[in-house]
Amino acid sequence: MYSFVYTRDMSRTISVKDLRPSLPAVMDLVEKRLERFIVTRRGKPVGVLLGVEDFEGLLETIDIMKDPALLKRLKRASAEVKAGKTRSLDEIRRSLGRA
Repeated sequence: MYSFVYTRDMSRTISVKDLRPSLPAVMDLVEKRLERFIVTRRGKPVGVLLGVEDFEGLLETIDIMKDPALLKRLKRASAEVKAGKTRSLDEIRRSLGRA
């Protein structure tokens, strides 16, 4: 059985020594539960294990953060939601003539 510790961001830390015999079980956690593992060697972080969907989501987030216009639109939209400036799906459909 492997041992791991949770970090502040709720990733798990696992040593290379513990990972080797437990790789199939760890990969099941990565794939099915979107768990993230920081892999250590002699107590120092050397790598990260995360699922493909999780990785692709991080890449999308990076792309958004690099686009100033998109980031500005997202911030404006977030402020509008906080201010209660929202419409229901039915209202949007009616405004588009798709009621």
